[in-house]
Amino acid sequence: MNPWNTLKADLLEERGPMCQICKLQGASELHHAIYGRMKGVKELDDERNLLLVCQKCHSNVSYATRRLAWHLNCVRYGEADMEMWHDELPLLSKENFW
Repeated sequence: MNPWNTLKADLLEERGPMCQICKLQGASELHHAIYGRMKGVKELDDERNLLLVCQKCHSNVSYATRRLAWHLNCVRYGEADMEMWHDELPLLSKENFW
């Protein structure tokens, strides 16, 4: 199985089958929610940067989605863990979500 599909399946099992944004539709896609996917930056494929979303919500993401992802993942993984992950990202420019 494709590693991306395995990660998606694991997250669906852990987080449940519904879109993490609208909570109305089944989650069919993974979204790089806090920072978008960047070639060569594998740290952005971490589950702390991902949301399970439906196709409709995936096409309507915004800055508010990024803040929601930060909040949801702070609840799930702990704020200290999220801040540590964020601080270790190899990015030249980072936003402060807290």
